[in-house]
Amino acid sequence: FSVYRIEDAIADRLAAFLHWNDQQSLDVALRVIEAKRDHIDRAVLNKALDAFDASDEATRRRLAFARRRIEESWI
Repeated sequence: FSVYRIEDAIADRLAAFLHWNDQQSLDVALRVIEAKRDHIDRAVLNKALDAFDASDEATRRRLAFARRRIEESWI
């Protein structure tokens, strides 16, 4: 039995941004974070971000950018 958590949905949209450079997916993830920040486990979300394959330079740059934008969402 598996439950799809809000962190999973955010990670899914972030994966689309990282791997296809889909800006709209990043925007959706950030809007969800802003709307539901009190219900998001940041440790779970960070663990999901850490699990992404960022072995190429472009993906590493997008991941760093996404992490900055996520942190800004919590301010």
